[in-house]
Amino acid sequence: MFSLLDINSIQEDNWNSFVENHPLGTVYHHRAWHEVIEKTYGFKTDYFVSEADGKIISAVPLVLASSLISGKRFISYPFSDCCDPLVSGPDEFNALMAELESERKKRGVKSLELRAYRLDGIERNQEDDYFNFVLKLGCRTEALLRSLHKDCIQRPIKKAQKNGIEIVEGTSLEHMRAFYELHLKTRRKQGVPVQPFRFFRNIWEVLNPRDMASVLLATKDSRNLAGIVLLKYKDTAYYKFGASDPEFINVGPNQLLMWKAIESSVNCGFRQFDFGRTFSGNTGLMEYKSRWGAEKIKMGYVFIPERREKLKREGSALNRLASGMLKKMPVFSNRILGGLFYRYLA
Repeated sequence: MFSLLDINSIQEDNWNSFVENHPLGTVYHHRAWHEVIEKTYGFKTDYFVSEADGKIISAVPLVLASSLISGKRFISYPFSDCCDPLVSGPDEFNALMAELESERKKRGVKSLELRAYRLDGIERNQEDDYFNFVLKLGCRTEALLRSLHKDCIQRPIKKAQKNGIEIVEGTSLEHMRAFYELHLKTRRKQGVPVQPFRFFRNIWEVLNPRDMASVLLATKDSRNLAGIVLLKYKDTAYYKFGASDPEFINVGPNQLLMWKAIESSVNCGFRQFDFGRTFSGNTGLMEYKSRWGAEKIKMGYVFIPERREKLKREGSALNRLASGMLKKMPVFSNRILGGLFYRYLA
């Protein structure tokens, strides 16, 4: 039997220990990540769990989100690339889904979205809209660097080094704030909404003290040219956000910054570098990540009932229209809109 419980009922240490020991447990399952999302967007996380002798056997974290377009829906987990149900296999997954579907109907929740990614043997109903890219970190950094694309990766790295670009690891919230200023410029250029700064502040204040997040900046002459926010958990470093000043992109800060993030991950003992989810229509970004030697992995989510909200997806006509408008808006306007409405993009 499964029960929908809050974190006080199952206890934070108990939950984190379960995630730590489960083979499918990721940073997006950890209670600290949920705390970041709750503090930023006002959501409440519940945990649909099956227990035996006081120990969690299987579970999935859930947020009940609501909007005028989508109605009430369960999501596991908002603003996360993936969040597999923590089960032992298809049979346990089917048992969880049967009870979760009953819970959904009982509570009058319109839909359910599970961002299952690595769980084998289950049926997914998401089209091939997204791929993840994962780089294995099994070799020495010198050999890894030599294996990268010479023209698109190695040469820009050498160019950036010759240009005197330095990589600085952030030690204070001000470094995260510096990243955010670059993030605002990048999101405007891309024509996508921007998260409120409190999201990045919460990442710094909640995750960084646990050594679960860091920020790297590429600088020259005291000017910030590019930045990366990494999440870190178990054997994986996650490239979560990247940003740069378009005025200086030709001097190669992005490739040097990415390489230093990978090199640091190797030196810290991580076994893989997760480049994150990528929309299949963004062929340029797909190619860029492939040139780092990362393996392309298809992502498929579970929707009940089957998803039909195609208008909101990346690449849709409505999405392209919104993107065009955001590219023309001043940075401060995008920032205000993000603070007010970004939670509805969960």
